[in-house]
Amino acid sequence: MRAGARILLCGGTVRRVGVVLLPFLLSPSMAAMNEADRARLQLSDFRWGDVQVGQFLWQTGADSLAWTLQLQNLAYGELALGNLSIDCEQSADPIKMSCSQGRWQWSITSPDGQQYSYQGQLQLDLAQAQWLRLEAAGLQLSARGQGEDLHWQFQLSSDDLSQWMAWWPASLAVQPAIWQGGLSVSGSGSGQAAHIALQFENMDFDSVDGLVATGAMNMALEFDLAWHEQGWQLQSQGQVGPGAVLWHDFYVEFAERAAEMAVNVGFDRQANSYYVEHLAWQDAPALTLVGHGLWAEQALQDLQIEALEFDLAAMSQSYLSGFLAGAALSDLELVGQATGQLSMQARDVAAFQLQLKDIAVTDGRQRFAIAGLNGLLNYGDPSRLQHS
Repeated sequence: MRAGARILLCGGTVRRVGVVLLPFLLSPSMAAMNEADRARLQLSDFRWGDVQVGQFLWQTGADSLAWTLQLQNLAYGELALGNLSIDCEQSADPIKMSCSQGRWQWSITSPDGQQYSYQGQLQLDLAQAQWLRLEAAGLQLSARGQGEDLHWQFQLSSDDLSQWMAWWPASLAVQPAIWQGGLSVSGSGSGQAAHIALQFENMDFDSVDGLVATGAMNMALEFDLAWHEQGWQLQSQGQVGPGAVLWHDFYVEFAERAAEMAVNVGFDRQANSYYVEHLAWQDAPALTLVGHGLWAEQALQDLQIEALEFDLAAMSQSYLSGFLAGAALSDLELVGQATGQLSMQARDVAAFQLQLKDIAVTDGRQRFAIAGLNGLLNYGDPSRLQHS
């Protein structure tokens, strides 16, 4: 190939022509070019499945062992991912895009127009067992093997959460205006399974519309994900709190404690439905529940709460303050305990059973009062609760 040779493709021909060119670019004859030769491949509007690239540019440097790669206007579906560039300084074979010493840079613009940039070191060699190693400040990523033998691991830690989250895409319902707090994420996996550990420390988040927020929230969660031909399954467990969460009118506060949670959820591709095999929330004495359910056709189809326990005094402070304030009942005092079961079909309550013990309700304005309420409260078809 003569010096300065260039291949330029544009538009809809990229899909077919790009596939034809790849074997040629990776051929041994290309690798044998002398130091004066330079290769260049430039594509416009490149698409590979859901991956979209506005401009794709790969070229070798003046040094035959150096090469650069630039991806501009990178996107995955509707998710805009900005620009990515790789500058390889040392390579055994630039045509095969190996790199023993290089640098990467990712730049992206947040919905409010702010520019964010991340950079670090890179090692890449698709012919080696460990074919990728990527590093940056607080970030490490490595991968080895191919196909079913693929294994990867990563770790991310940051004391400034806004640097990693402020570019949150505008297409999502939750729009972050402020992200502050410590973040730690680690993960490992293969081609069919993954384990991820996530931890937030003193997380402060405020959405643009002010309807979603957290205050000094702490979370430690672990996820085990497996996927197969029929769908996928996720098992998670961890702790939520101390801290506070606002979701529209729902406000939860964990003063000096953490709630235990566990969720086992899966997706059945054939039935196009999500199933919750196990759901558990333990925040005694305020609220404890255990159940399972089914979500299909973008709506809740079935929910069974097999065990439900709560203390009204603790629950009103931690879970009900937002609702009570919205109903002009912020000075309402609640006392007593309850245990029971609950069944929901679609969005309607099909049945519930509550055992009440020493329930007392006192209105701060002395408009009404209930004291010493005990008994069993039933609603709906009791057969809905028998299988729980």
